[in-house]
Order: sequence, then structure tokens, then C-alpha cells
Amino acid sequence: MEKLKGRMAAITKQYKPWELPKEYYDVQREMNTKRNTLNKALDEMASRAKRQTSKERKTFVNGFGEATRREITSQSYKRAQNRLQKEIDRRFEKR
Repeated sequence: MEKLKGRMAAITKQYKPWELPKEYYDVQREMNTKRNTLNKALDEMASRAKRQTSKERKTFVNGFGEATRREITSQSYKRAQNRLQKEIDRRFEKR
């Protein structure tokens, strides 16, 4: 890809932007196809890594013995916990 970038830069130095030869567009097309294949490979690697980390998640077993991945904490519980944590932090700041 670096060679292709260099070739494109050399061509653009010789010509004005509206007078670029067919060779420039051929190099540009080749570079785009290589970039697309590289991006697809990188996306595939990222999705594989994501799948591996998602499998390591611990499953929650509810009261009926069913394994589930859903979040069981309600929003009101989270707000109450945040409120309690802020109150505790305020008490420690005073001392």
C-alpha cells in the first residue's frame, strides 16, 4: 500500500488535478481494493476477539434454575445505590 501511495503521489506531482492520466485511476482502484481487503480482515479479527470475550461472561442462574444473560438489576436499585454512595462520600469528605 505504501508503494501505491508513493506512485499516486508521484503522478499527482507531475499533473494538475483535472489532468490526471488513466494510470493514476488504475493505481487508485488497486489501492482501494487492497484497502478494502485489509479492512475486511481487520474486522474479522476484531469480531473473533469480541466473540471470545463474550463467551467468557458469567451466566446468571435465576431462582427457577434457568441460566440467563440478561441484566437483573433494576434502574431504581442503581439510582438508590448511587445516592447511597454519594452520601457516604460526603460524610468522608467532612472529616
